[in-house]
Amino acid sequence: MKRKLQDIIQEKFTYEDTHLLLPDMDLNFTAIESEPFEGTFSFHSSNEHPIRGIVSCEHPCVTCLDTEFNGTDIQIRFRYADSQQTEGMTDQGVFVITSNVGEYLLPFRANVTRRYLMSSIGKIKTLNDFTNLCKLSWKEALQIFKSQYFCNILHHDSGFQKLLYRGLTEHACGAAQMEEFLIGCGKKERNHLIISRPERGYKVSKGSILPQSDLLDVEKSTWGYIHVEISCDAPFVRLEKKQLRYYDFVGKHAEVQYHIMPGLLHGGKNYAKIRIQTPFQTETIKITVTVLKERSVKKSAHWENRYIHSQMEKYYLDYRREEMTKELWMQEMEVLLKRAISLDPENEWLPLYRIFVLLTGGDKLGAEAISEKLPKNIQNQRTPLGAFYLYLTTIGETPAYSREVTRRVKEIYLKYPSHPVLVWVLLHIDEVLLRNPERKYQWIRKYMLKGNISPIFYEEATCLLENHPEMLHEVDVFERRLLIWMMKHNRLSPRIIDRLVPMAQLQKTFDPVYFRVLCRCYRQGSETTVIKNICIYLIKCNRYGTVYFPWFQRGISRHLKIAGLYEAYMLSWTKANGALPEEILHYFVRSKALPAKRRAMLYAYVVRNKERIGKIWQSYQPVIREFASQELKKEHMSEDLAVIYEDMKQQLTDGAWKYMRKSADDAYRIRVPNPDMTELWALQADSDQIQKVALYERSAYVYLHSKPFAILYADQAGNVYTAGKQFHLKKMLSGAHVYQKDQIESEQHPDNSEISNDVDLAEQIKTFDAPMTVMQRRITAAREEGMDTADAEEKLLVYMLFTGNFLPGHEQLFERIVARKGEPLLLQAYMTWFSYQYLLGTAELPAQVQKCLLEEFSAGRMHQRCCQAAFLKRCVKTVTDDKEEEMRHTEEVLATKLLEHFLLKGIYFPFYQELPAKLQRKYLLFGENVISCVAQPEQVLHVMIYNERHEKVQSVGMQEILPGLYTCVLHTFFEKEMQYEAVTGSGEVLESGTLEAKPGSEYEETRYGRLAAWMEKKDRQSAYEYAELTDLADALFLPIEE
Repeated sequence: MKRKLQDIIQEKFTYEDTHLLLPDMDLNFTAIESEPFEGTFSFHSSNEHPIRGIVSCEHPCVTCLDTEFNGTDIQIRFRYADSQQTEGMTDQGVFVITSNVGEYLLPFRANVTRRYLMSSIGKIKTLNDFTNLCKLSWKEALQIFKSQYFCNILHHDSGFQKLLYRGLTEHACGAAQMEEFLIGCGKKERNHLIISRPERGYKVSKGSILPQSDLLDVEKSTWGYIHVEISCDAPFVRLEKKQLRYYDFVGKHAEVQYHIMPGLLHGGKNYAKIRIQTPFQTETIKITVTVLKERSVKKSAHWENRYIHSQMEKYYLDYRREEMTKELWMQEMEVLLKRAISLDPENEWLPLYRIFVLLTGGDKLGAEAISEKLPKNIQNQRTPLGAFYLYLTTIGETPAYSREVTRRVKEIYLKYPSHPVLVWVLLHIDEVLLRNPERKYQWIRKYMLKGNISPIFYEEATCLLENHPEMLHEVDVFERRLLIWMMKHNRLSPRIIDRLVPMAQLQKTFDPVYFRVLCRCYRQGSETTVIKNICIYLIKCNRYGTVYFPWFQRGISRHLKIAGLYEAYMLSWTKANGALPEEILHYFVRSKALPAKRRAMLYAYVVRNKERIGKIWQSYQPVIREFASQELKKEHMSEDLAVIYEDMKQQLTDGAWKYMRKSADDAYRIRVPNPDMTELWALQADSDQIQKVALYERSAYVYLHSKPFAILYADQAGNVYTAGKQFHLKKMLSGAHVYQKDQIESEQHPDNSEISNDVDLAEQIKTFDAPMTVMQRRITAAREEGMDTADAEEKLLVYMLFTGNFLPGHEQLFERIVARKGEPLLLQAYMTWFSYQYLLGTAELPAQVQKCLLEEFSAGRMHQRCCQAAFLKRCVKTVTDDKEEEMRHTEEVLATKLLEHFLLKGIYFPFYQELPAKLQRKYLLFGENVISCVAQPEQVLHVMIYNERHEKVQSVGMQEILPGLYTCVLHTFFEKEMQYEAVTGSGEVLESGTLEAKPGSEYEETRYGRLAAWMEKKDRQSAYEYAELTDLADALFLPIEE
């Protein structure tokens, strides 16, 4: 369009009569529901001259893919897309073709239909048809379900079914999703499993090698898809299949074979569980396999020997702890050893054990009697047995002999370093270890860390720590095992406790065993020091929760001064723990060290108990208000936050709450019954986004604005399931429930179709897609409402110049643009256009244009010849109008200059004949006929003059005074009126008319009149009078110059 304005300014106008040829009928097309339709329409120029312009459509569902055109045969592509139209509806609109030959309107009509899918039972038009197809052919129905046109069958849907389909097919579209869709729509029940023989028993003979096989009969309750996982917790049961798909079922039944492997069975009864599981059901089959064998009347000698040895250890430990007298110990040991010798007479250790018991009890004679029966070379053997015998010989002997035995035992120990008897012997005879308890403890510790778990050594280490608790430097692997053993046998002495408790502050990581030890220390002696160290230990290791809350509670109740104790108390407190102490409430008025979740718990407690806590509530109010505002901005929600928001809502005005609430009023808690689900999805019709919220303790918080909505579950594997009615929906704040919103809103706004929308009007003016007449009305309405329409008014004037169609009121439009000093290019083009049309006589020159031309010529800025000629013509036409003297003088001066300019250029216009006689006489313009016509620029035109018999008298060439405007000046000296024709080189007549025969009486005394009289009379007197007047003019007047 800017190019058209430039052409107008350069005086390049359209001279040929060209227009658009549109189709004879309106544009009609058929669109598929919810699918975009792309079509075309054509139009062409009425002649060979190209046309250019733009195509627009105000209809919101129509997009012009080709918005600009240039040529003679034009084809425009467009797209129609309306998701709101349904089958059987029609839609109408109009295409606006704005071209350089005018504005044209092409109406269109869209008929909406729907794409249905074919199947073996015919077209699937409804969800019931689809359900019937699923029952008959699941695979065929699955192909339709995967089709992009599946939603076409949901035309009776309120929106829920489409939301359900969109959510289920978000990541996959298969049989599982189709099953969930049918369940969610209420077209079928969820499949559940029926298992026969949930308890099964088998008997296997000992030594059997052939596996036993059996079948699991799995029955599903109804038709449709199901996915079953099968597993077993015992290795002796091997399953043929670990999964069942819907195609594994024949009708409603499927079979799974399993085998019992005898080689993996142990003696007696073997137990196994086969678990058959779906996302919503778990069934268990209990299997018992009994291995048959002969029953023995007596216990095995092996097991009896083990029992005897365990009793011997127990009696020895009781004797060491002085829980058993020496005499009783000797008696019990004698009975056990005799029984052990009778069971295993070849065991060489048992006689030595009897000697040890007798020597320990002081019966040296009895010990010698037994030793005489031992092999003579036993003391020379370099084995653990020989080392133990050497130890027995040191009992009651001199230290020198003991040192020699120690030396020999150490040599044997180097050969058998892991033998427990050697370690025990050295602990009792090695003087280095006996003199240094620390070294002895480390010796035991090192040996026990190699894997020994004998209670004998635990007892030795415990005795050392009881006498020397300062040896406990750390709580490592051995110390943890030792402390557990000590707790089990109640061996934690006060001295050990006093050593253990202060070590809590030195621990860097949390150790459950050490924590259990500290708890036992507290139970054995409830001291403030123990509580303080336990609290410090838990805080340092970041251990908070219900399990540890009692310790922080004890610390608070004893008013302990520990850094972080109040924070630890709140991080572990729950509503089930009862009321909060006042010192906690006073502390957290000033402290904000808690995380947001715990602060919400604290503030919710304060809100619930504001009447009971009294003055503290006033201190908390600004803190809670600030916290609630921050959480509302983040759109967080929980049970505790709901209490805070509700209290805040009651305190604020409706306007203040609406400003702060965000989406809090639409928050809902959803609880789900299935513990295997990890995520909840919420889909709403007014949003393309899916709310995906992690489930915590089977609950999640979502925002539901209106119906319809769909709730889905997702498990850890990413499988999505429909919730159906298996969820509990609770509104977090007071107000209308989502199920009631539609009814309340319809009552509050029964009909809002007539409500005006200034935003729509502004948008319509901005897009500028309607016809010019409509846009003019909209601009007028917007201007009356006080909107800024400057750009729109300029654009409307550009469209008028481009098309050549000027609407009523364009003069006022031009005046407003001039008043606000609009686009200079636009103003200049408008003045040029109307100047040219005024010269042609097709339009009047607007008063504002005349005023602007006067200003431009006065400033010397306007150089277009058509503007100059139009201004001159307007001055000629209004020479008799009443004007101010100063303005009249200014116009006359400018008009005279323009007239002289044109005359010097040899440019003549027909309106010269209307100039005042004074000017005609001055510039010798009387008696001249100016013939004009409009044609294509740069042509050769002639004026042919004919007499009354239509005989050619004269031929005169025409001058192109303006682009496309031709004139020819003829002096009439004919006796009679003559006819003329303006013709092209090809003989085409462009203009025709009549020439006057001779000038009127007012010109008799002019040179033109004298010349005409001379030519009529052809006498000497007339010729003399003409020559005399010519000489006088040459002497008195000078020729005009530029």
